[in-house]
Amino acid sequence: SEMCIRDRLLSVLIGSVTCFTGAYLSFFIDGATGGIIVVLQTIVFLGVFLIAPKYGYISARLKIRKANKRIENGF
Repeated sequence: SEMCIRDRLLSVLIGSVTCFTGAYLSFFIDGATGGIIVVLQTIVFLGVFLIAPKYGYISARLKIRKANKRIENGF
C-alpha cells in the first residue's frame, strides 16, 4: 500500500506541474490552455514509455537483443 500512495502522489505532482506549466506557457504563446496541457502530458507519457527501466520500450529492446545474443552463442 506504501507503493500505491507513492504512485498517487507522483501522479498528482506530474499533473500539477504540467497544468501549471501549460497555463503559464499558454499565456505567453497565446495558445489554448487545455491543448498545451495535453501536449505536455503526452510528452511526459512518451518519455516514461521510452525510458522506464523495467517495462519501457528501450529496456524491452535491450532485453530482446541480449536474448538473441544468447541464442546465437548457444546459451
